[in-house]
Amino acid sequence: MLILKRTGAILASLLVAYAAAQLGSDVFLADGLDAVDVVRIVLLAATSGWIAWGSSLAIGGLFVPAHPAVPSKPVRDGVLTAVLVPVYNEEPSKTFSHLAAMARSVEKAGLSSRFEFSILSDTTRDDVGTAELAWFERLLETARPGPSLFYRRRPRNIGRKAGNISEFIRTSGARYEYLIILDADSLMEAATLQTMVERMEADEKLGLLQTLPKIVHARSWFGRSIQFSSFFFSPVFARGLSLLQGREGPFWGHNAIVR
Repeated sequence: MLILKRTGAILASLLVAYAAAQLGSDVFLADGLDAVDVVRIVLLAATSGWIAWGSSLAIGGLFVPAHPAVPSKPVRDGVLTAVLVPVYNEEPSKTFSHLAAMARSVEKAGLSSRFEFSILSDTTRDDVGTAELAWFERLLETARPGPSLFYRRRPRNIGRKAGNISEFIRTSGARYEYLIILDADSLMEAATLQTMVERMEADEKLGLLQTLPKIVHARSWFGRSIQFSSFFFSPVFARGLSLLQGREGPFWGHNAIVR
């Protein structure tokens, strides 16, 4: 059934692309064929097919009911979760200030024994690396008492971000039940971190839990309009995407928890 759904969505997108190319040919080739006309037709077919693919997701999402709220379950004693923050030549002041806020939130919630924070640096610039160390020392001074904090800088950026995380899993993954992978500018409350773990605890078959990326705090008129549309339409697109993915799906790279 899943193969039929995927095939239907692909064929519908290809059909729209073909129709667009055919209509474009009637217009562009009216005065004869040249190289520019071929480029126009190819670009029209590609963009029309891409838009049609997005439309197929949205249409599919209209027929998929919203999933019920994922149940939560109290976290077992001894379950430890690592909060990973990969960084790469970012301005450290924002990253470490966000870390300080999250560590303070975890400490106030009484969850310091359940979470450990690790800054995984792939920074290649020595000046930024020196600043990261200075900020980490400052973080250690301000975040005590609280959850454990670790900093590691790789000498070689092998595999980029995926390689950075995979190296952590190889060297330290056995210590943890779950990994919450953030981005350099991510910020989460302790209650959100705990809820993510509770939802993983409630479903033993759940391997990846991630939310929809949305725009927040946009300032311009255009940004605010995109922010509104993302909040309004993203759930429909997400349900359509889920319809075609089944039990498979991509990992967007951050703001997610994995088993």
